[in-house]
Amino acid sequence: MTRVRLLGAGQHLALSSGSNRTPVAPPVAPPLPSGLGDDPRQLMERFVDLLYRRRQVRAAFESCVVRTGFRDHDPSRPGGRQAAIEMLARKLAEPDFFVEVERVFLDGDRAVVHTWVGSGTDRHQRLDLFRIDAGRIVEHWGFDETGRSVCAHSLPTETA
Repeated sequence: MTRVRLLGAGQHLALSSGSNRTPVAPPVAPPLPSGLGDDPRQLMERFVDLLYRRRQVRAAFESCVVRTGFRDHDPSRPGGRQAAIEMLARKLAEPDFFVEVERVFLDGDRAVVHTWVGSGTDRHQRLDLFRIDAGRIVEHWGFDETGRSVCAHSLPTETA
């Protein structure tokens, strides 16, 4: 079983187990914890759990990402919240696709999620940087292990 602990600014999320290649997800996301408020640690803990571990894309977006005004800094992405939900749901539903969360770093209104992603024998590192405002993710930057901005897990720009 994976144990997760989010720490304060400049610290990271620690995982005690190895691979998340075959996650077991409950059919419905748990209710929002009371007092989620503006705490970036609680927000990122919920987002990482719902999106990467439980693969509940819609629940991750509904509870953690702003509905309008979201900005993704990858110009190659098609716009729209729904497009992001559909793309991520398709990718995460692929039977051999895996995401292993290595660390989550938090510093003020910024969070970085370091993952290993891939399918089959392909495995590479990925970094996703998020900006948080008023208890919601409002911006995203994504990079693969070569440092190029990529869209495998990018969240598209929200259209007004």
